Amino acid sequence: MSSHDIDARAALVGSLREFADEAVMKLLHERPDLLHPIPPDFERLAARALSPSSVSRALDRINRTALQVIEVLAVLPKPVSAAQLAKAMGATGKTVPISIKHAITHLRTLALVWGDDKAMQTPDALVDVIGPYPCGLGSSATDQMDSLIASLHPTELKTLIDNAPDDVKFVIDKLLWGPPVGKVADAKRAVTVETAKTPIEWLVARGILIPIGAESIMLPREVALALREDKLVREIDPGAPEVLPDSKSAKLKPDVVGGEVAYRLVRQAEQLLDAWSINPPPVLRSGGLSARDLIKAAELLDIDEAAASLIIELVYAAGLLATDFHQEPSWAPTTAYDIWRIKDVSAKWESLILAWWNSARAMFLIGEKDEKGDRINALQGGLDRLGIPVIDLRTLTLEAMQFGSTDPEQLAAWVYWYRPRRDKKIIHRVVLATLAQAELLGISGMGLLTAAGKQLLHHQEIANYIAEFLPVPIDYIMVQADLTAVAPGPLVADLERELNVIAEVESRGAATVFRFTQASIRRGLDAGKSAEEIRSILTKASKTPLPQPLEYLIDDTARKHGAIRLGTAPSYLRSDDPSILDALMKDARIRALQPQRIAPTVVVFQYEADDAAAVLSQSGYTPTLESADGSTLVRARQPRRASLDSGANRIDHPTDEVLIEAVRALRQGDAAAPSARPKNAVRLSTTETVAVLRQAVELKQKVWIGYANDSGREVEHVVQPIRLAAGKLSAFDQRSAKVGEFAIARITMIAIMSA
Repeated sequence: MSSHDIDARAALVGSLREFADEAVMKLLHERPDLLHPIPPDFERLAARALSPSSVSRALDRINRTALQVIEVLAVLPKPVSAAQLAKAMGATGKTVPISIKHAITHLRTLALVWGDDKAMQTPDALVDVIGPYPCGLGSSATDQMDSLIASLHPTELKTLIDNAPDDVKFVIDKLLWGPPVGKVADAKRAVTVETAKTPIEWLVARGILIPIGAESIMLPREVALALREDKLVREIDPGAPEVLPDSKSAKLKPDVVGGEVAYRLVRQAEQLLDAWSINPPPVLRSGGLSARDLIKAAELLDIDEAAASLIIELVYAAGLLATDFHQEPSWAPTTAYDIWRIKDVSAKWESLILAWWNSARAMFLIGEKDEKGDRINALQGGLDRLGIPVIDLRTLTLEAMQFGSTDPEQLAAWVYWYRPRRDKKIIHRVVLATLAQAELLGISGMGLLTAAGKQLLHHQEIANYIAEFLPVPIDYIMVQADLTAVAPGPLVADLERELNVIAEVESRGAATVFRFTQASIRRGLDAGKSAEEIRSILTKASKTPLPQPLEYLIDDTARKHGAIRLGTAPSYLRSDDPSILDALMKDARIRALQPQRIAPTVVVFQYEADDAAAVLSQSGYTPTLESADGSTLVRARQPRRASLDSGANRIDHPTDEVLIEAVRALRQGDAAAPSARPKNAVRLSTTETVAVLRQAVELKQKVWIGYANDSGREVEHVVQPIRLAAGKLSAFDQRSAKVGEFAIARITMIAIMSA
């Protein structure tokens, strides 16, 4: 690394110091990897920003014009002026095109370009990060080219190609703007102008193409630049594709639709968590939720599996669902759910939407197969570590939706322009998934963003923007003679929760139809309600009197409830009807309980009463628990609660509070730096430090170093390097006036001293 490179890196440190606090916050927001951990000063921030991995991540977040500009800057020798850049891109006017100016400004905010417009600098890592063919150019190959071709004037070379056969021109057109390499069998075989038969052989024989491997040929950089007339890009990028609003969008009312969807989302989340409070589904051995339990959840909520998996993922991301390790691991609501459920609907909806907004999990992959052919399950670990920038692409999709277009192809093209280094197929999938999820969550309605959806792009407080569009819940139903009840609108939460226990949902829509069955009434009795309590709930809620068939159903089910009794020995089952126990002993489904008949009316099981009750209920026997004195024991199953998983609602991008603290730490760290430190002092990797010291030994240059002493404190030395050996520097130390040894690994900063 030359002294010029060190000065360029020091210039970046100085440029970062001059950033306003808002500019530093924007840099850290756009390049969040620089925050982990928060750098203690601007030297370390600059060193991290110049690392290949960080530069690569930054390039992944720039638009096509900026990417075009940075590739040209990577090709041109540094430093580069804005005028040189514009000329290399084919600009013909005296002024720099506005699109290039905007791209330079954007790149400056990301610390990918620094220095004034007459001497712009870029990271050394650019060439490696961009790849072997920046601007579609191959490597220089003057030493491998035919001397005649190398000496041709660009005009003469162009004339040669213009007079070549059409199939030769076709090959040149394919390679000229990149990629400059192609595959061909036996590329290194000897060929002359006289023996050339194919277009490739014609070009190789004349030295216009050169073999670079057994099966590879390349168009050398010198030839490409001559044919391009020194232009590094075919044309300056025209900018983002246009996104046209739909002609009918002005007449649509997305907020009304979004409000109805938002209300339904909250109710579905509550219904799911209430059900899983009583019967939590097990955690798969490999983690996640089984396909069978996902199907059950979809049936419970009367929605498809994709929508069900989204709701499950949302309540998990919001910290309302976690793994409960009581007995066997299962998915159960957390203690946070009890607090969440008493909030108003708009606040509940906001928490679910923010959980989605901040989640990096690729939820749209649930139900598909992974690379090994295994099913990807809901709640499965690793969905946020697939290399898919879900949050970034989701944000861009909502930004594109602000134009008012409902055409997914237009939106995907717009997003792809802003992220040209990303895989186009992945972008298309994430855009389509985001559009579908936005409709299911009430962020959009009929394809257009709601007011709350627009606000989500700028702020995290969105509850007030949906509240006025939420439907007003009703507190009544109409019970009918066919054992159904109709709710002509959304119900208040308490009444809906009661009906979900004692009735089955038959259909949903503008009105919800509930059906009463023997099984649903028995479920209410099992939950601890008496027949009189069930009748009271329905009488108070119904605008119509209870029909006689429903009265009979409640009384008949209550009378049969408890025909068989269950206790503990570890548990026992007794019935006054021996024929019931005769059938039970022959039932293969009961064998897992290891039943033993000790009397005509008594069977003993080797399992606890709760476990035996679950198996018996699933087999259709519905036993009633009884106490030690033989009386009926009505015991509602206690809702299960899990401890909150701290990683469930992890936020992958920095908040304003984090950014403000990071800027404060950077300023304080910079203020604490020693005043005698040279302005061109920089932090380098060990390899780079060795290169600088080796140069100093050869050129007999004095060097300033920051050095970590035995106690870990950074001290300063001005030294005259003598030699490098075994990971140590031998140098004359001006402070002690002695020759000393310094471990290279302990050198924290370095600067070449001016003569």
